[in-house]
Amino acid sequence: PPRLYDFSIGAADRRLIEPNIGYDVMFRVGAFSDFEGSARDGIRYPSHAVTFLRLNPANELVLGVDYLDRDDIHLLPVVGSIWSPRDWLRVEAVFPRPRVAARINSTSTWIYLGGELGGGTWAIERVNLTNDNATYRDLRLVLGWETLCADTMSSAFEIGYVFDRRLSYSSGVGDYAPPDGFML
Repeated sequence: PPRLYDFSIGAADRRLIEPNIGYDVMFRVGAFSDFEGSARDGIRYPSHAVTFLRLNPANELVLGVDYLDRDDIHLLPVVGSIWSPRDWLRVEAVFPRPRVAARINSTSTWIYLGGELGGGTWAIERVNLTNDNATYRDLRLVLGWETLCADTMSSAFEIGYVFDRRLSYSSGVGDYAPPDGFML
């Protein structure tokens, strides 16, 4: 289809439950569809639950799960460590979203280089009016600029290289691999 839509709403909570133990949970419900065929198949619940353990002021261990609710990948483990050797440098060696960030001149603005898995699954109606699911997947290498506006808000700008792209359908009809590209 020429257009796909995704709308979601959710709730998140991130806090310390002990001085050195915390969690980050998020639950969302969304509609991912072209809104032509069975949009009901496009109702999905992408969520995550992660816990972190602060070993010392510069090191945290991270462990949890990302529930992507996609046709190709349902669950991903979240595992790794976050190292902050200086107040201006942060190394997030965490699967599936590694990132290295540096603060700019003691401000609340950071520049970062990271990697991530992109994509999603949408319920669609094919040209012959049959319902199908389209799943797009890619890998991304991004360079970003993020400003923390408040405890719960931030703004960001990213450019990136997108590779290992795949578009597949539940029916298997029309699967293909688009060429690498750039994103803004």
